[in-house]
Amino acid sequence: MPEGRIENSKWGIVVQARHGSSRLPQKMIKPFAGYFSLLDLILQKLLDVFSADKIILATSNNESDDALAAIGDKQGVYVFRGSEKDVLDRFIQASTAHSLTHAVRVCADNPFLDVKFISRLIETGAAHPHSDYVSAFFSNGLPTIRSHSGFFAEWVSFEALKKVAVSTSDVLFHEHVTNFIYNNPDIFQIFRIPLLPERESFYSGVRLTIDTSSDFDIAESLFRKLSGGRVNIDPEDIYHYLENNPYIKNEMRINIQSNEK
Repeated sequence: MPEGRIENSKWGIVVQARHGSSRLPQKMIKPFAGYFSLLDLILQKLLDVFSADKIILATSNNESDDALAAIGDKQGVYVFRGSEKDVLDRFIQASTAHSLTHAVRVCADNPFLDVKFISRLIETGAAHPHSDYVSAFFSNGLPTIRSHSGFFAEWVSFEALKKVAVSTSDVLFHEHVTNFIYNNPDIFQIFRIPLLPERESFYSGVRLTIDTSSDFDIAESLFRKLSGGRVNIDPEDIYHYLENNPYIKNEMRINIQSNEK
C-alpha cells in the first residue's frame, strides 16, 4: 500500500523498525517460528485485530531498510521512511503524513506483543483525550515500556511529540521517543494504567524482547510451544508455562542482568 493518509481517523499504530542492530544484526528479517520474518509476525499480530489502514510501519530511509519496507508493502500496511537515528523525528513525520493526533507506539522486536492491551490502550486514550501519554505503569512509577517483557505499547499525542522535539536536542530523547515525556510529568498529562499487583513480578522478571541471539532462541522456542497455530498468545498462558518451567525464567533473568533497557 503506498504512503498516504489514513482517512477519517485520528489515531494509528506506528510500528518502529530498522535493520541495524549491533547485538543481533538483521534480526527483523530473520525467520521466526515458521513465519517468514520477525517483522512479518509482528505485522500479522496487529492485522489479526486491526485493519491495515490503521497500521504504519515507520522505518528508516537507509538503503539497508529496503527489505523492511518491502515486508510492509507485502503485508498491505502503510510504510513511512524517515530518519534512521532521530526516531522521534521519524514518528513526528509519520504522524504528520497521516494526520494523526495520537499514535500507539509499537517496537517491532517484541514477538509476544499483547494486542489485547493495545485495544485497551486505544480505548483508554480515547476516554482521556487530553492525556499526552497513556500506558501501564509498575507501582514504583516505572512505565512498562521500560521492562524487558515486550508485551506493552504506548499511547502518545502528536502535540507531546512536537513538544519533545523543541524542548531537547539530547540524542537519548530523540532515539527513545517517549522517554522525555514520562520523565517529565510536571509538563505532560500522563494517564497511568495500573498493573495487577500479583503480576508485577512476572512482568518485571520476564524477557521476551529480542536484542540478542539468546533472546531470539528463547522467544522462538517459547512461541513454538505455546502458539498452537495462533499468532497472538495471551500473557497469562506464558505466565503459567513459565511457572512450571523455572529454568527458562532463570535464563531470562540472566539476560535481563546482561542487557540494559
